Amino acid sequence: IALDSARDESPFVAGRDGQPVPNPLRDLRVRQALSMAIDRDAIVNRLMEGSAAPASQFLPNTIAGTSPNLRPTPYDPARARALLAEAGYPQGFRLTLHATTDRYPKDAQIAQAVAQMWTRAGLQASVAGVAGQVFFAEASRQGYSAFIAQYGTNEAGEGPRAVVHSFEAGRGYGAANRTRYSNPKVDALIQAAMAEIEPEARRAKLYAAIEAGMEDVAIIPVFHPAWDYAAKRGLDITPRPERRFNAMMIRPE
Repeated sequence: IALDSARDESPFVAGRDGQPVPNPLRDLRVRQALSMAIDRDAIVNRLMEGSAAPASQFLPNTIAGTSPNLRPTPYDPARARALLAEAGYPQGFRLTLHATTDRYPKDAQIAQAVAQMWTRAGLQASVAGVAGQVFFAEASRQGYSAFIAQYGTNEAGEGPRAVVHSFEAGRGYGAANRTRYSNPKVDALIQAAMAEIEPEARRAKLYAAIEAGMEDVAIIPVFHPAWDYAAKRGLDITPRPERRFNAMMIRPE
């Protein structure tokens, strides 16, 4: 889930009375609350029927370069409500979550589930479903306050570089940072990791960059989708962690 934490006012945020308010998503406590309010296990086990895993960062920890120190945010709606109150929103606020309706498995249902969880934590949350062709163009124009989507790569450094580094088109940073999230500390850590060529040192710097971005709730990781395969008798399929399918994965039993 991407959140508009950059602007002073956000287009799909309002007070409980529907009047404009300063953007609450700029407050780390609010972003933490929104993450704590999500029951990732329920989404994985019920909506995704077990074909996913709760997420703590950009990629599953089966892929080299992901931080070994991160765990999915525990579901804690009571703490979420307390954080919202600490941030000055004891009665919550209105927030629209935008999502595709035709892009990912159960994308609309997942968005509805997240909005219901946010509502139970004290927000007035609603969902706006959008066809994928329109959704991504509007998200790239910073048209949303919060949106849910997926981003795929098989290299652990690509998520931080593309998704949460400040948008710098000329330098190749922030290409998928559609909310224009920006944190100079996170930027510096990402750049240090990208510049490091010694493998062990690069991994350590990458861990630091990923952990800093997740600590600041640059995005809210929800789940990593899995692929389910079936093969006729006599064939065996060994899936790859990056969810790319090719004939080299198929072997005779």
